[in-house]
Amino acid sequence: MPGSDGFAVVTVSMGSVAAQDSYRYVPAEDDSSGLRPSLLAVRRYWVLAVAVFLLIVGAGGWYVLNIPSSYAAGAVVAFEPRASATTGGDLASLLAERYPEVVASDVSVETAAEASGATTGEVASGLSATIQPSTLNLILQVRLPSNDQAVSAAESIYTTVMKSNETDPTLRAVTVSSPTAWGPVGISKKLLLGAIIFVAAVLGFVAALVADGFSRNPVSGSTPSAERS
Repeated sequence: MPGSDGFAVVTVSMGSVAAQDSYRYVPAEDDSSGLRPSLLAVRRYWVLAVAVFLLIVGAGGWYVLNIPSSYAAGAVVAFEPRASATTGGDLASLLAERYPEVVASDVSVETAAEASGATTGEVASGLSATIQPSTLNLILQVRLPSNDQAVSAAESIYTTVMKSNETDPTLRAVTVSSPTAWGPVGISKKLLLGAIIFVAAVLGFVAALVADGFSRNPVSGSTPSAERS
């Protein structure tokens, strides 16, 4: 029958439900896939990460700094038929092909080596000369360990070519670009060092993660005797 007792029972029941709602367990969010565990792993194994980083940077930096430097210098000379010569374009092209041979001749190489202070082997290996068929331009280039050496060698070879042309009855040499420095050759050492530092940082980070993974999940080589029984 309705009365205060029944009302009390209802009140107590609602209160217990509210209490259960207020104390309901809310599970914590799983952060195992986030960045925090990785940072903690690096914090635990920072010595290993730093050691890997320094080892790679040291070895890579030593290698890059010991790569021989190479600088290029060159000149461009155009050839055209002399006014007194009756030479067609095809014949002029054929006659111009002798000038790369002048550039690579023993006399040219030896003179360039004396002028630059380099060896004849260095000059010969770093020397190139080509004729552009459409323009009859001779492009000569020298690569040597220093910028001054390259410029001196290019100037010497350019002089040899111009002197050789003085006795050419068919073609006349016209300077398009005087001997000048063309700058360093190859990939910048600063760029290589930057790439090595980046790779070293990544590998150091990975090494810390791997070490942390092994410490959490050790690989046992034998089964405990209690489990075998």
